Order: sequence, then C-alpha cells, then structure tokens
Amino acid sequence: MNIATLALPSLFSAMPTTSTLSNSDRNFIEFTRCLYTLKSVVKELQVFETTVKPPAFDPDYFAQVNSYLFTSFQKLNHLCKVLLVVLTKLESNHPVRQERINSYRQELIVEWRKAIKVRQELVIFIGKNNQFPVISDGGGDSSDTTIDPYTSSDSSDS
Repeated sequence: MNIATLALPSLFSAMPTTSTLSNSDRNFIEFTRCLYTLKSVVKELQVFETTVKPPAFDPDYFAQVNSYLFTSFQKLNHLCKVLLVVLTKLESNHPVRQERINSYRQELIVEWRKAIKVRQELVIFIGKNNQFPVISDGGGDSSDTTIDPYTSSDSSDS
C-alpha cells in the first residue's frame, strides 16, 4: 500500500460549503492530517526497529527485513518530498504567516530525519548480522527531485 495515496487524497477533497473556515485554513488542516499520518508511519518504523534487534541468524529473515525496510523507506521518502512540495504550493498560493509555514516545514523535516536515523541503524544492524549485501537505495528514490532533509535550506532551526 502506498503511504502517499493514504495521506494525500484528503488534501484536495471537497469540504462542506457551510464551513466558516477559509480555503487556506482547510488546506492547512488537511496538511496537518497528512503530517500526523507521516508521524504514525515513522513511529511504526521505530517500533519495527525494536522488533528486529534480537539476534536471529536466518538469512531469509534478514532478506525480509531488508526488503521491508527498502520499500517502506522509499514510500516514506516519497511522501516527505510530496508534502514539502504541497507545503511550498500552499505557501505561494495562500496569504499565510511565514511562521506557520516554517513550523510545518520544520516538523516535517524532524520526522523525516527520525526515519532516516531508524533506516541507518537498521541497515547497520542487518549488515553486521548478515553475510548477504544490504539493498541500498542511496538514501532516496529514483525521482528527479533532489530535496533532502539534511541539505534543505529550510531545515535550519529558528
């Protein structure tokens, strides 16, 4: 199941016309829902990390863990990139305070970094306990996008 398709369709869904919220507020509410979906996925990865730590020297086990890690992180990485693009579009299309945009962006980047840390720790663990090579996606997916939470100019703490 694709994480992005779970989180993003609601971002552009029709809202009731009787609402007193502005379009901008509705969009940010939907973005917040997507962000909390991302947080729950990162939390699931953190729980997964604790479940694979016990030593098990079965090559099939490590192959399954490696495969799950690769596909899950690839989807999560894509979701983070999409949410950054959506946030940038919201920023350019709606009059909103810059502090609000920066807060969302910072929270997204913090979660993305947590996921990267979990991934790195699991790759190291798998590599230490397995004689087979670890599948590596180079830390990202194969898209043309070069957004990275460690090199983004918006990732500074302010």
